[in-house]
Amino acid sequence: MEKSETDAISAGAFTDETMVAPIEGLSSPPVALTGQSFEQRYESRARLGEGGMGEVLVYRDRVIGREIAIKKIRGGLPVDASHEARFLREARVQGQLEHPAIVPVYDMGRDRDGAAYFGMKRVRGLTLQQMIAELPTAGPRLALPARRRLITAFSTVCLAVDFAHKRGVLHRDLKPSNIMLGDFGEVYVLDWGIAKVRGSDDNVPPNVAGSAPTLGDPASDPSARTIDGVTLGTAGYMSPEQVSCDRLDERSDVYCLGVMLFEVLALEPLHKGETLRHLLTSTLRGSDARPSSRPLGGDVPPELDAICVKATALEPKERFATARELHDSIEAYLAGDRDLARRRELADGHARSAAEAVERARSTDGPADDRSRAMSDVGRALALDPQNLLALKSLVELVTQPPRVLPNEAQEELAAAGQRTAAVFARSGPLGVAGVALCMPLFFWQGVKSWPALLVLVALWAALGWARRSKRGTLADGTLPIHIPVIGFSAAAATSMLFGPFVLVPVVAMVLAVNAAMAPGRSRRALITALALASFVVPWILQLAGIAPRVLSMAGDPLTAPSLLFDVRDLPTHVALLATNVTVLLVGITIAFRLRQRLYEAEHATVLQSWQLRQLIPQEARAVAYPAQGDFPRDR
Repeated sequence: MEKSETDAISAGAFTDETMVAPIEGLSSPPVALTGQSFEQRYESRARLGEGGMGEVLVYRDRVIGREIAIKKIRGGLPVDASHEARFLREARVQGQLEHPAIVPVYDMGRDRDGAAYFGMKRVRGLTLQQMIAELPTAGPRLALPARRRLITAFSTVCLAVDFAHKRGVLHRDLKPSNIMLGDFGEVYVLDWGIAKVRGSDDNVPPNVAGSAPTLGDPASDPSARTIDGVTLGTAGYMSPEQVSCDRLDERSDVYCLGVMLFEVLALEPLHKGETLRHLLTSTLRGSDARPSSRPLGGDVPPELDAICVKATALEPKERFATARELHDSIEAYLAGDRDLARRRELADGHARSAAEAVERARSTDGPADDRSRAMSDVGRALALDPQNLLALKSLVELVTQPPRVLPNEAQEELAAAGQRTAAVFARSGPLGVAGVALCMPLFFWQGVKSWPALLVLVALWAALGWARRSKRGTLADGTLPIHIPVIGFSAAAATSMLFGPFVLVPVVAMVLAVNAAMAPGRSRRALITALALASFVVPWILQLAGIAPRVLSMAGDPLTAPSLLFDVRDLPTHVALLATNVTVLLVGITIAFRLRQRLYEAEHATVLQSWQLRQLIPQEARAVAYPAQGDFPRDR
């Protein structure tokens, strides 16, 4: 059973080549130009421009009631058969290329003077050349969207050129001045005057200049001229094989498209030169085709750099094989670029929300919800657009200006950190007790006068070691329980009563005081200082007053401590030793408390920074990252 046409199309039986008819009838004699009088139908309005042999004027079509553009052979030129043949050939080629991006031809005929003309749709807008010239002065905020619009228009041009190629037509003069962007998004490829039709002679008489209206000044701008004679094209835009008059194919137009794309991105021509020879030499030798290498193209992404380099390769086989391949590469980039634009739009929304939350958090001392929301929005904004300036500004403010009220989660983490610090000092306490215990046999060696007193002393030190080592060694917030320093300094006082206040006790008191002072939590500076001083000052007073047995004398038995500098007398020496040990103890305790305060501040800052940075991660991600710990990591 024979398939229908629809079935055949869906099955892939039809290709672009079979569905598009080739240009026909160029070798047959031109159709006779007869019909309604030109003056009866058209009313002259204005002049649009002129080129080497043609001029374009605006006429009003009285029959249809619209303005059209009419192209004629420029008045004052000697017109022969070859000139007119080329003129009519352009009209018929353009008229048969029915594509939205190719200006349609409405009419052909002769005016009352017998000059040939053809009428076209009048297009309004700016040429690509004009728009490129305006971009450097637009400013960065306007230049980027405008350049994106030009890239999109360029992609449409690629499809129009590919359509012409499928119909066997090479344009051979693609350049920014031949691309028109309409006021309502239209894109047009103009000037098919030197187009080449596959399978036919050039049909372009030698020594005839280009016929398109030229917006540049050919006298001062070499690239504005369409070169006539053997070489056909525009210097600076034509392909190397056009310059050297080699065999041309679709890749020659691809080269011209690549040069145009480079100019859109770099905002300057690929090939530069003061003379025509310089332009042609640059074309043949090649030039760095990366737009990012030019002063105004530094922000061009590498994907577009690569497209320009490939499209303008010196060897045709290294270029895109077709204009559609070039279009597809541009569209692939634009798809990502449009996604980037959407991400930036979303990032801006999150950044504005973060800035508002930062302002609220800065103006109140309430809960940390605003700060947490701000950090979360900052994280989302930077994930979408790492260069978002508003989000970066908010992040700097949040990190450098901590909240006046610590969030609940951070308070819990700070308490946990305090417990870990307390545990470290709790484990170090028994080391001192163990050290004293190891030294005790040296005192036994001298003989023991009172075993009950020794047992009391050992019991006190053992109680201190047990209290510091047990789980009751710190409170929930890391604070040292009051009974621990009381036991410790009681053991020190007992040692002072038995060994004397200035032999071992000041050092022991210093160790105990520093250990107690470094415990986190509530400050007990006055109590710890008082207990440390009392551990050897009170025994000294009791012994000096005769209430307790005196165990240390500076003159006579049982211990003599002569000095080579001073006359050692009992009371002055005791007072001097007391003052020295008190001073050393007070300095040590002060240093310990200050060090503890700096340690607490460092832990506070670390915990706060950690909490703030975690807010950059979405709540659901934090739950996955810390499933057992909740919103913050704990000690393991």
